[in-house]
Amino acid sequence: MSISKIQFRNLKSLKNIDLSLTDFNCLIGENGSGKSNVLKALAYFYNNLTENNLNFSLFDKNNPFNNFIEIKVTYNLNRLIKITQNNVDRQLLEEIHPFFKRVLDLIFHYVSNDNHLRVELRQYRNNIVKWNVPYEVRNFLKNNFPIYLIDARQIKLNDWENLWDIIGDMSKFKAIDDVHFEEEIKSLLKKTYGDKFLKDLGYIQTEFIKSEVELIPFNPNQKFAQIYQMQLGGKQFKHREEHLDYFSDGMNAYNYLKLLVNIVGKMTQAKLKEPLIIVDEPEIGLHPKYTDELVHSFIRHSKAVKVLIATHSPRMIKGVMSSSDASLYHFSLKQKYTLVKKMKGFTNLRENNIMSEKEASFYFSRGILFVEGPTELELFTNKHLRSLFPVLTEIDTYSYDSDNVKLKLTNPIEKNTSIPYLLLLDLDKIIRYDEKTQKFSLKGDSYNPLKNEELERKEQFYYGHKRMATKNLRSRIKGLTKNTTFNPDAHWSFISDDYFSLLKSLIKSYCCYNNVYPVQTTIEGTLINSKNYSLVYKWLVDVKGNKKIKEIYKFKVDDNYRTTTLRLLHSGKYDTLNVPEESKVNEIKDVSVRKIYNTIAENKTKKTDGWVSEFLEYYFNNYININDMSEDEKINKFKSHFPELYDIIKFVQKMFRK
Repeated sequence: MSISKIQFRNLKSLKNIDLSLTDFNCLIGENGSGKSNVLKALAYFYNNLTENNLNFSLFDKNNPFNNFIEIKVTYNLNRLIKITQNNVDRQLLEEIHPFFKRVLDLIFHYVSNDNHLRVELRQYRNNIVKWNVPYEVRNFLKNNFPIYLIDARQIKLNDWENLWDIIGDMSKFKAIDDVHFEEEIKSLLKKTYGDKFLKDLGYIQTEFIKSEVELIPFNPNQKFAQIYQMQLGGKQFKHREEHLDYFSDGMNAYNYLKLLVNIVGKMTQAKLKEPLIIVDEPEIGLHPKYTDELVHSFIRHSKAVKVLIATHSPRMIKGVMSSSDASLYHFSLKQKYTLVKKMKGFTNLRENNIMSEKEASFYFSRGILFVEGPTELELFTNKHLRSLFPVLTEIDTYSYDSDNVKLKLTNPIEKNTSIPYLLLLDLDKIIRYDEKTQKFSLKGDSYNPLKNEELERKEQFYYGHKRMATKNLRSRIKGLTKNTTFNPDAHWSFISDDYFSLLKSLIKSYCCYNNVYPVQTTIEGTLINSKNYSLVYKWLVDVKGNKKIKEIYKFKVDDNYRTTTLRLLHSGKYDTLNVPEESKVNEIKDVSVRKIYNTIAENKTKKTDGWVSEFLEYYFNNYININDMSEDEKINKFKSHFPELYDIIKFVQKMFRK
């Protein structure tokens, strides 16, 4: 399995980070969250395994009192030790290959009982570097557990020469005896080309000496690469008989990465080496089709060669999540330090089937507002609202269409990410009204915190303020629903009862503590309320020009009546969270009331016909976007007309800036 765990302390934003690596690992999160720091730190560790390449820019700049950085890499030697033991069992002690003798020495001195070996680098600000294992061990690990770091932004797309370096390194099994190696090569060339070749070689060497010219010697990797090039008949790459500069950058990037993974994967099966391929942003320049194929290639070879990628591609994440062998790590930044959480995978086939790039894109969000449907989405993406409250442009609004499977795919709690979020629910997802008992009762699923059994179990162990905000509050809500009756208006079902206001207030407090905001009825009730119904009426009359609206509005001079009827006109609900039923309307004895209901039904606005945008356009143009109003005055006026909507946005601001 090669590298099984990496740990970082006090290194840039990596204050205290542990990552356990599986066969295929994917780091995701918004820019600046620390993904690249992990890759750079691991590369730094390898660059210093056998030589000093110190860099002091890696120290934590936020805390000058931290005197050191620390990197720990744990290697799983199970495969290597198993092969060694099998080899030893078949040989006499004096016949054991030196390589396997070295492995035995490692096991005896440094490997734990579970066949793991942890190497620690600690670098102090005074230039002192300390390792917990000697140079010989580090050299052995570097050669047999190499890492190949590829930054997709730095790939020479028309020149793949570094592929030869990797091929040469993968071919190297043990240190080469340079003298013996050169004599063998000379002997081979003499047999092939005769004495003339050696004479020419002598002339060249003599002239170099006379001219005081020296050659930088090949390292072992380059020597093996040269041999492969000679055997394969060339060094420069072509694709489909065309030079690489003939193709697009995306095509060349795809072919390069696919070739790299395929070659290393195949060579690993025939070698004792267990490499780790690291690719930063492999999706750069790739067509979506090639992104899919590259992910499949990574997954296919991850059993032979461990892969670690950092990506910003929702499409790549979608492909990664479809593999049960892949691990996703979500990165976020909290108070200037990196926070990492291992994400949960799919729990059923339907999640896999409906996962799309759209859902995957929310794993990069700075904050998410979950809404039930298109009306809420239309509202919170409104340009005027976003202009007045810029926080709405900083977060993402996701309409999950009241589909809990879609919600589960992106919900930070369900997927174990650190993304701030708020789930906006209609109150009918929390409670229901029973006309026979005249009581409210709790309803819904685990997304209603009051129906979440796991939350209720945990609350038994809370104390202090946390207990007051959860367990005690839950008990009060249950008491009100069990012992209190509510008597709605006989015709219009509004509830003028202080206990009803108290119940809704308690439910809101409890749910908000668990990142769920229950609106008082539905989103239509948030937009059309007792503080602004006269403005809604004016808009309907002045802009929509429907004379029937006047008939409905003037039927009864009562705030609750007018708020309720205008809400029903826009597909909203009663205070009891029910909607008018045709059969019950026909049973109403009061002819004038029945007529109003029929007029409402005939003039009812559908949820998706754009009325929200039209109304907000009217409202902002006539009440908010006035030149002589300050920002504070605009916000205060908006708050006076839309108190619940303002409260939701303030909650989002508070949540987002924790």
